[in-house]
This record gives sequence, structure tokens and C-alpha cells, in this order.
Amino acid sequence: MGQVNAAINDFTKALEIIPNDAEVYKTRGAAYLSIGQIDHVIDDCDEMLRLDPNNAEGYETRGFAYSTKGEYEKAMENYDKALELNPSSVKGYCNRGSTYGNMGQFDKAIENYNRALRLNQNNAFAYYGRGFTYYKKHEYALAISDYNSAIERKPDYTLAYCYRGIACLHLQQWVEARESFIIARYIGMDIIAEFRHHHNSVAEFEQQNSVQLPEDIAATLGQ
Repeated sequence: MGQVNAAINDFTKALEIIPNDAEVYKTRGAAYLSIGQIDHVIDDCDEMLRLDPNNAEGYETRGFAYSTKGEYEKAMENYDKALELNPSSVKGYCNRGSTYGNMGQFDKAIENYNRALRLNQNNAFAYYGRGFTYYKKHEYALAISDYNSAIERKPDYTLAYCYRGIACLHLQQWVEARESFIIARYIGMDIIAEFRHHHNSVAEFEQQNSVQLPEDIAATLGQ
């Protein structure tokens, strides 16, 4: 983080000398994003777009920042404008799909991931995002298929392994679940923490889904 802060200071000094440089605002905004200073990201995107109002990347980044803050309507306004300016942006469709998913509009999310995959059928994030959307729709077999596609294209995709494992639990595919959790944990995923994002405990999961997990899997997920 120290290097990022030093870079931000350098960009700030540059803007004192050349205050109307859209590219510097863009670069400083990316630096702020990397350390989670979201309000500063939005401020720099505002300035960049004031200077360069047809910069699709600026709208895309500002949309992502608003989505991170949970301000989904503002995020959508920016994603729509970004894709109007650059309709071939795979990242733009993925980001808009993710935000639709956060809003509970799952069919629109899937539509956006489909458009991303028509542009680039090897994009691991698009498969993961669509898979996660299917997971939230309780369409677990489709979710697993997309997680497999994501892993084929990005073999170290820890989230895909983890959520493939969780999806397998719903279908009582114990062997596949074990394998997924083992790989995710080996790569470095805290699978207990990720599982707890959705379920307070193994007992809660079992009760909600009328299923009894094997003891070793229950132990892996922290009981």
C-alpha cells in the first residue's frame, strides 16, 4: 500500500502542474480503486469525464465504484453509458451482469454474461459470474457447469472451486464437493469464511436444504 500511496502523491503533484490531464485522473482513480478508496475513485472519474466525456472506461470504472458502494442505480447509469460508447466491452457486460445479480435481477444478469461470452467465449469471469447467478437461482447443475468452464480457463480460480463445492452439496455430490473444497483450500481460499457468507452454520444449511452432510465435509466447513 505504501507504493500505491506514493504513486497517488505523484499523480496529485502532476495535477497541480497540469490540472486538465484526463489520463492522470484516470490513473490516480485506478490507484485509489486498488486500495479501496471508493469515493476518491468517483471524484477522479468525475473529473476525467468532465475533461473527456466520451471515455467509456471512465464510465465503466465509475459504475464499478458505485456498485461497490451498493448504489446500483447509479452504477447502471454508468454501465449503460459505457456500453453505449463501447458495445464490445466484455468487462462492461460482466460488470453490469454482476450488478444485476446484486439487484436480484437474475435473468438480466445472465443475459449480460451471455453477451460477454458471445464476445469472448474464453472469459473465465463471465462463466464464473453466470455460474454464481445460476447458483443464486438454485439452478445448481447449470452453476456447476459454468464453474467447470471457468476452471478450465483459469485453473487457479479459487472462488469457482469453492462455489462449485457448495453447489455440489445441494445435489449431494459428495465426491465432487470434497475435491472442490480440497483444491480451493490448497490454493489459499478460506472456505469456511466463504461458506459463512451464505450460511451461519452447517446445521443451518442442513436444515434449510433437508440434507445431512458427511461428517468430514461438515468438519471442513467448520461445523
